[in-house]
Amino acid sequence: MARLYFEEQQRFNQWWVWALIALVFFGTMGPIAYEAIQAKEAYRIAEGNIQLMIISIIFLVVVNAFVVWIVLATCLYTKVDEQGVHYRFPPFINSWRLISKGEINSYEVGKYRPMLDYGGWGLRYGLKGKAVNVRGNEGLKLHYGKDKKLMIGTQKTDDLRVAMAKLMAKTTED
Repeated sequence: MARLYFEEQQRFNQWWVWALIALVFFGTMGPIAYEAIQAKEAYRIAEGNIQLMIISIIFLVVVNAFVVWIVLATCLYTKVDEQGVHYRFPPFINSWRLISKGEINSYEVGKYRPMLDYGGWGLRYGLKGKAVNVRGNEGLKLHYGKDKKLMIGTQKTDDLRVAMAKLMAKTTED
């Protein structure tokens, strides 16, 4: 088994993510609920309108539940061991992806601009390559293979920097 140098797990748990979800939920459900209350009070609900209202409510509840599930299920897992850098990002990338030590041409650990460089957080493709991140503006940028670039977000910059130094300094004789 390969010696583990670094391990991290991150989730979308920022207050603004949940505020945005609440805003979308109440923004979509509020008008329908208001209309249902108004129609009931006026006793003027036609049968077709009731069915349409029920279908709309069910549809919006399912869509909103799906969005909440995606946010709750999404987690960025990162590991650095003797083999290289491993990551996965369920539910979008379910199996571990490995960038082996031999594939890595260079790396940088530090700050970046998620919005400007990659268009935000999540699984992103931007002008500066691919990114997997869930929060913050610090990460590991790998240059590997033939002109491939990957940014992996982190909340543990110092630990990741030490782990990468160990990985890249390790010889095959160890």
